[in-house]
Amino acid sequence: MQVMPKRKYSFTLLVGLLAVMLSPLVASAQSQLSTSAAQAFLGNWNLAIQTEQGVFNLDLDIVDQGGKVAANLGSPEMGVSQTVTDITRSGDNLVLRYAMNAQGQPAPPISLTLTPNGNELNALVSVAEGAFTATGIATKKSAG
Repeated sequence: MQVMPKRKYSFTLLVGLLAVMLSPLVASAQSQLSTSAAQAFLGNWNLAIQTEQGVFNLDLDIVDQGGKVAANLGSPEMGVSQTVTDITRSGDNLVLRYAMNAQGQPAPPISLTLTPNGNELNALVSVAEGAFTATGIATKKSAG
């Protein structure tokens, strides 16, 4: 039996994580979170996720959609994005959950937890309820 070196395993897991994050979203529960409960999070953000292979940049747009919070997460360079509708508050945090499917196959659930930190948001990505995690920082895009 061959054992995969840790670095190769981490890279494989990272590639899988990114594929799942950017796969089409399977319908999930509509966000019931009122925008009044998430004012600090609304806006267009640059999200930089730190990995062993470097930084992975995503666009994160958190918006008011009919009085409820909605979000879009994507990578313009890769030409992909997805809508996130399972959005809740947990204490001071905003939690975005993905009910995913990767090429027709069930994939581990992902959550993105955002915590206000001054003018930025600290980010924690958790795959399969913590089997793999990555951290990052979201900075608000300048208007214009």
